[in-house]
Amino acid sequence: MYDDDNLYVGGMLYDDAPDKLVVNELKRDFNARDGDLFVLVLDTFDDNRNSYGFQTNPAGAQRDTQSYDDGRNNNQNWDAVWDLRAQITDEGWVLEYAIPFRARVSMRLYDVTGREVRTLIDEEMDPGQYAIVLEASGLSSGVYYFRMTAGDFVQTRKVALVK
Repeated sequence: MYDDDNLYVGGMLYDDAPDKLVVNELKRDFNARDGDLFVLVLDTFDDNRNSYGFQTNPAGAQRDTQSYDDGRNNNQNWDAVWDLRAQITDEGWVLEYAIPFRARVSMRLYDVTGREVRTLIDEEMDPGQYAIVLEASGLSSGVYYFRMTAGDFVQTRKVALVK
């Protein structure tokens, strides 16, 4: 099911022994090898070569991947913005995904005092990979921090600028 903003996926995964479901990790991008798992793979380009994967375990941990080059390469560092609910029941487990078609993305550069010195992106964007060029004129050499937000996802990275 979908609307203008999201793709919605739900499922009831029946299990004769829900008390024996295996959940080894609760962190984002958990190790998916040794536990119960549900995986949704989307071939959004309809080319049978590139895909996005959305995975969860019965406890609701999120894992997402981006595959390309006929599936020979897998970008496990790709973090999508999506909502998930999962719950173990007496009959197995239930899950609900809400995967947005677009997300508000911002990327800002801060100096060591926390003062914003550049806004690199601040717009609605489609999922994918983007290259961003930092125009460093007017900036002095030193340590800076990039902060990227996309929906509820926030990531900060320290960078050194050497001129």
